Amino acid sequence: MQILVLGMHRSGTSALARLLNMMGCYFGDENVMARAARDNPKGFWERLDVVWANDELLRAAGGCWWAVDWLSCNTAAREPLAKTQEYLAQILLKLDAHRPWFLKDPRLCLTLEHWLPLLECPVFIHVQRSPAQVAQSLFRRNGIPLEYGARLWEFYTRSLLRILGDRPRVSVRYEDLLSAPHQTVTRLHAALAAAGVSGLRLPERAEVESFVDPGLQHCLAPETAALDRFQLDLLAALDQGGSVDSDPRRMETLRRELSDIRTGSPWADDLARRTVPISQLDLPENRVLALEASLKRLHQSRLVRIAAAIARLLGRTDQGLVPELQRVEELLALPRDKPVRQENPGLLRRVLPNPHRLLRLLHPRRVTKGLLLLASGREGLRQLGERLRLHLRGHGVEAVQNIQRHCLPLIQRYGLPRKSTAGRPGPATNEDVQAWSRELRLLAKDQALPGLQPAASIIIPVHNQIRFTLACLHSLYLNAGRQDFEILIADDASSDQTREVFAERFPRLRYLRSDENLGFLRTCNRAAREARGRHIVLLNNDTVVLPGWLSELLRTFDEHPGTGLAGSKLLYPEGALQEAGGIVFEDGGAWNYGRLEDPADPRFSFARDADYCSGASVAVDAELWRRLGGFDERFAPAYYEDTDLAFKVRAAGRRVIYQPCSEVVHFEGVSNGTSEASGVKRHQALNKTAFRAKWAGILAGFGPCDPLALPVLRGVKRRILVVDSTTPTPDKDSGSIDACNLMRIFQDLGFHVTFLPESCCHGGRATEDLQRAGVECLYAPWTPSPRKGLRRYGPDADIVLLARVGVAASLLATARRYAHKAKVWFDTVDLHFLRESREAALRGSASLARMADRTKELELGVIAAADLTLLRSEHELEMLRQILPGSRLLHMPIMRHIPGPGPTPWEERRDIVFIGGYAHPPNVDAVKHFAADVMPLLRARGFPGRFIIAGSDPPAEVLALAAPDVEVRGFVEDLAALFASCRLTVAPLRFGAGMKGKVVSSLTHGVPCVASPMAVEGSRLVHNEHLLVAETPEQMAEAAMTLYGDKELWLRLSEAGLRHCEEFHSIAAASRALAAAVEEQLGLAR
Repeated sequence: MQILVLGMHRSGTSALARLLNMMGCYFGDENVMARAARDNPKGFWERLDVVWANDELLRAAGGCWWAVDWLSCNTAAREPLAKTQEYLAQILLKLDAHRPWFLKDPRLCLTLEHWLPLLECPVFIHVQRSPAQVAQSLFRRNGIPLEYGARLWEFYTRSLLRILGDRPRVSVRYEDLLSAPHQTVTRLHAALAAAGVSGLRLPERAEVESFVDPGLQHCLAPETAALDRFQLDLLAALDQGGSVDSDPRRMETLRRELSDIRTGSPWADDLARRTVPISQLDLPENRVLALEASLKRLHQSRLVRIAAAIARLLGRTDQGLVPELQRVEELLALPRDKPVRQENPGLLRRVLPNPHRLLRLLHPRRVTKGLLLLASGREGLRQLGERLRLHLRGHGVEAVQNIQRHCLPLIQRYGLPRKSTAGRPGPATNEDVQAWSRELRLLAKDQALPGLQPAASIIIPVHNQIRFTLACLHSLYLNAGRQDFEILIADDASSDQTREVFAERFPRLRYLRSDENLGFLRTCNRAAREARGRHIVLLNNDTVVLPGWLSELLRTFDEHPGTGLAGSKLLYPEGALQEAGGIVFEDGGAWNYGRLEDPADPRFSFARDADYCSGASVAVDAELWRRLGGFDERFAPAYYEDTDLAFKVRAAGRRVIYQPCSEVVHFEGVSNGTSEASGVKRHQALNKTAFRAKWAGILAGFGPCDPLALPVLRGVKRRILVVDSTTPTPDKDSGSIDACNLMRIFQDLGFHVTFLPESCCHGGRATEDLQRAGVECLYAPWTPSPRKGLRRYGPDADIVLLARVGVAASLLATARRYAHKAKVWFDTVDLHFLRESREAALRGSASLARMADRTKELELGVIAAADLTLLRSEHELEMLRQILPGSRLLHMPIMRHIPGPGPTPWEERRDIVFIGGYAHPPNVDAVKHFAADVMPLLRARGFPGRFIIAGSDPPAEVLALAAPDVEVRGFVEDLAALFASCRLTVAPLRFGAGMKGKVVSSLTHGVPCVASPMAVEGSRLVHNEHLLVAETPEQMAEAAMTLYGDKELWLRLSEAGLRHCEEFHSIAAASRALAAAVEEQLGLAR
């Protein structure tokens, strides 16, 4: 069956599309999928080729997704481009091999007529959301006025209903999806089954609820807010399931109203500049689309010539073979390499094996040249696109886009300065203030009330500047999410419209006014005495907060033990960095670290202890604030009070942490100006003297101001540089969990950790997770190659840790060369040669055996040369002691946090689970073996559950294992929920090496495991004491059935497995072993 997800932009179509994917509907390969963004963090679930085609159709009709007043009421009246129509058929042809499939793109509401003739048996799902909420969301994301957004919703909806006519459709309300997700998905599943869609699975409640996040619904306007009677009538008809009049006169009126609102409006001009159809973007995906047709024709002609050459080969002797093979190779390679050879001979050969060279090629001034040089086929373009995305991310483009997406609409709406060098805006008119207030109240109307003791009390001190205050509040309400907070507006005797605006209550907000001008410091202290939150958050009114600002600040207190104060990364409105934590010198002078630099620079992108953080955006533990007495009033009215507070926090034994994942745009100097010669700003110089006198004893050790040697990592005694092949992704594979835990243990031992991936790529969320945790991550263009990273950071390192044999073999000599004082450690992860040799034996492959021999030579060479080698398995430890008796080895078992058993009792658990990453060949072999050889035996024994195959990147051969009682679930975001619902796990590995994280992870959750001897090799796990060990399919099936049905055995193994993990695999156990090794090699006390 063919399923089309239809609905207006910002209506919840993305969430519904993801749920269809959970049910088993095919969507397409990952490389055709539009990536998630901050305004849609769960993903768009749109195919880029579909968006491209719809953009082309709209462009041919004279419009785009938001400028629909140019479109004819009947878009089919305009013939689409022939190549676009042909491309629609090609997309559907690809999808039809994987029924049931689905397509999702809001533009289909306008272009569906072009698709309908190509569809055989479509099922239509119409996702409906309140037009008022849609309009607010469009304003939030794109700066589109509310009245335009509401009419745009009506145009899309009427267009869709006209095209569908009497065709049946399944309706889903976005509000129902958020309030009762599993019930809504259950009804949808039943409706699809009734429509003839078979073979879909019904996702578990926990799976659905872990994905559907009501907190992502930022816009909670009442359903009828700001709607005219036409929109109200249409909304009522949709709710009642009745017919809708397709009066063309209303569509014509809508087009005229939309045109009147849009024409000449600054927001429309700005949106037009920022809206580029995907088909016009100079991105690899579009080059693929543009080249695909010509490549297809080219391949046809090449195939004829290649076939002729092969035919000649069949009649030749061996002596004639070589030149003909060379000719075939030339035929295959010429179209790919020809443009490269013409431009720069040998470039492709040098670039493709070395991603860092590719990144150098992709300097912003050479992006177009790089695209042209590497336009060598779909795979080359896909690789280039990924590098380009990460490269632009590294150049701070993402930070600028984030400001444009979330801050620019507010800058335009409230008339704020777009540049840090711009002057202050003039006083706001009463008419503007009244309009802003109405809009803000509408936005805030359905905000949840804070609890009796909310997580945070956000104190916003204000003195006039009402336009900034309202813009700040607007950003707060937009980005409230699910955070529990209250807002305290602390009015320091404002003389503008501030008092009138807040005379009427706002949700979550308390208004505190002083008729006497107290100054910033005393105003904050006064408001803090009224705060009820567990954290006091100080926020300047001349700020706009970006998504995640508050949650990231508060998360810092949980993830960095001992935190007393956390501060945000401050940005200028044009995107440059304003401050990444502050540095203080012995004379009391302060330095805004990173000022005017690129905010994406690795130096400013990891959490760290700072001398102080600007009071423009800081969070403080409320109990600590009160104990310290808040701001010291000797610094009244303002300046140096935030620096003094940071020093008091540290003196109390707590930490001051700069958190770069919390981002705030700060319009510096709005309240107090920037001149130190007059006004409140003159107190900056006076208070510097007072600060120096108060903290003279401490400042004596802070050193002089030296811009070339800033003490950014003050107090760090030891440093470690970790180099791995890629950035660890702990939600996808066991080795990454160990890598992250190892770095965290080094941090706990007092090391500053720097991480360098061999690819030198920014790893997206994986990199940000490390940076949030305080790991300095290196990536291009600042570190364009591993060798340059070692050359720059090696001299300061005390330990260089090289992970995996490929990395270590290529970089060990470089590490010795540049890291003069460092010990070079080698983390095997597992012995690669052992795993490869076992696979070769299992396959009976001589070529794999030769590869294993080469790996063995490399791996043993690295172990012999390293100062210390880390091994997960005791079996490997004993083996190496025999092969290399003089080598320095450390048994570092798998490290895990011990979450313990979930709340689900044995009686409510079901299913057998296998968890693993399928880029790892032993895991692919294991699930194929279990499905083919063990599952038939389980079925014969009456096994009542399912075999669930979980983990990232399942290839086609694993996806093909799906059956009524075999579910290929793929990537699972919440493993704890999966462990809490299953009865047991299996690890039927037939080859491999090292300890198996899947076994340990299962036991740490209190879930017993049935494992092969290979899976427990080198561990201290004992059969029938901690788990069950079985080798043959018959033994595996018997053990699984016994454990599945014996509650007493299950409970005994569950408790014993947990005790074993606490003793041997806990973070504390690993920390003790690592501390001893560090002390032995570096002489560092534990």
